[in-house]
Amino acid sequence: MVYWFQSFNDPLHGHFDVHPLLVMIIDTPEFQRLRGIKALGCTFLVYPGATHTRFEHCIGVSHLAGRLIKALKERQPELQISRSEILCVQIAGLLHDLGHGPFSHMWEKVVNLVNPGAHWEHEEMSIKMFHHLLDTNKELRPAFTVFGLQEEDIKFIGELIMGWKRSTATRPNNKRFLYDIVANKRSGVDVDKWDYLSRDSRQVGMKNQFDCERFIKFSRVLWTDELENGEKVMYTQIGFRDKEIENIYDMFNLRVKMHKRVYQHHVVRILDAMICEAIKAANDHMWITGNKGQCHPAVAYGDVSAYRKLNDNILEDIYNDDVRPEMAAARALIHRIKTRKLYTLLGRTQPSEMFADPEETVRAQIIQTATTLHEALTIPPVTAAALMTNLLVIKSCYSYGMGADNPNELVAFYGKDDADTARFVSRTEVSTLLPTKYQECEILICYRSEDQDEIAAAREVIQAWARRKKILLNKSSVKMTTTKRKRDDQGSDEEPLGSPKSVRKQDASKNLRL
Repeated sequence: MVYWFQSFNDPLHGHFDVHPLLVMIIDTPEFQRLRGIKALGCTFLVYPGATHTRFEHCIGVSHLAGRLIKALKERQPELQISRSEILCVQIAGLLHDLGHGPFSHMWEKVVNLVNPGAHWEHEEMSIKMFHHLLDTNKELRPAFTVFGLQEEDIKFIGELIMGWKRSTATRPNNKRFLYDIVANKRSGVDVDKWDYLSRDSRQVGMKNQFDCERFIKFSRVLWTDELENGEKVMYTQIGFRDKEIENIYDMFNLRVKMHKRVYQHHVVRILDAMICEAIKAANDHMWITGNKGQCHPAVAYGDVSAYRKLNDNILEDIYNDDVRPEMAAARALIHRIKTRKLYTLLGRTQPSEMFADPEETVRAQIIQTATTLHEALTIPPVTAAALMTNLLVIKSCYSYGMGADNPNELVAFYGKDDADTARFVSRTEVSTLLPTKYQECEILICYRSEDQDEIAAAREVIQAWARRKKILLNKSSVKMTTTKRKRDDQGSDEEPLGSPKSVRKQDASKNLRL
């Protein structure tokens, strides 16, 4: 059998050649399924350009992974990076998101909503899908062998997808840097982040301030140490030239900005909740057939052959099922999304104290407030039962990716005069203008019902709760009012009626109306 490289033209990375084995993986039903899964879930309902899919993102990550490891091999031949290791890293980049469900990360919320305590994540599903892909496409395993990949390499690809874990890593410490390329669990600086931040910001029309090309150019493998069972252990990690520190901060700043303005935009979070509730309402009335028989969509992760049939079309399948009455509640929710009758945002706040379970804590406090305000309300009170049914509290957190910690201080750097010594740079060594906190959280308080009287009463209850708790409750929207700007030295900007400028303005307004 003859194997050929193929040329791909990506809107973000341009033209590049793809290895024959990667092409064979791409041309499987399991990978082609990613064409039907939007990378940003329901964000396209807020940002119309966010319609790109996991398919092109995975190809982009594989391309960047190949470029980075090849640059390291050329720059540091003493690392003895083999061709099989290059191929393993590229395949891991290609398959790292193979396990995503409909609407990407939103499906994890659906699964965990329907199956409390499941703690299901897509990375484990990616590895299961990878093995399913090998088992159902019989020509792939022989091709793996032709290109020098054995069973231990297949296991290694799964390790690269999950990120380095001491308990499961099969590569020695001098090869630990390989785990940093696709899923860097140490600092979060990896090719996955480079691609999705660049691609997502491009698709939604937001400026990208960091340059991943410089990361590749100034990357280098360095030796560092850490304590393991009380002993100092040496290992390798990917570092960058010290002059790239601000570029690293730009990358994490973009991550925060994208989460605040795009990924966790308040309307996106409301849409997420509505879609999750619609799928949950329909889940027990939908069936998918797999090798283990029939199952409901939200539990299909237990049967890979059933799970592979899921994509974003599930929402339209629910909406178009207009025969069965048991699907009416789910259809009604999707119809509200289509007609833009979304849950009402009553208020948002950044609480001074973070609760262990803020959503349920805030709901309980607001409902308790409602039961004690009957005589104080100026409008008919909303009942506790109505609040129990309709009140929705959503918590959003925006960070550099490691909660309250600063991941920049975990990135290794090297200097111009000493390219072999790893150095970790604290925030104060970079600039006094850098942030001192790296996470902020916000609570959105929403109401499901469309009843305007209930909404008004609920809003008054929430304002009373905020006063009792001494919480600053921000307005759900800001209305811009146009005002005339007057010059102190020349008086009003308006021209006298009948003046030449006034006549021209009147004529222009007539043309606009036409």
